[in-house]
Amino acid sequence: MDSAVAGIAALLGLIFGSFINVVAYRIPAGMSVVSPPSACPECNTPIRPRDNIPVLSW
Repeated sequence: MDSAVAGIAALLGLIFGSFINVVAYRIPAGMSVVSPPSACPECNTPIRPRDNIPVLSW
């Protein structure tokens, strides 16, 4: 049971941390947090949904 709780807490931490990273990047740049979807800051290519999964997409 403890390992399941730790796993869920770790997963939620990764998701929350990823979202905070988006907020920290977009708010100072005057961008919306929700729209447009994530894209490469250099070439503006949209990032695939599967590449937004923390750790697994790394």
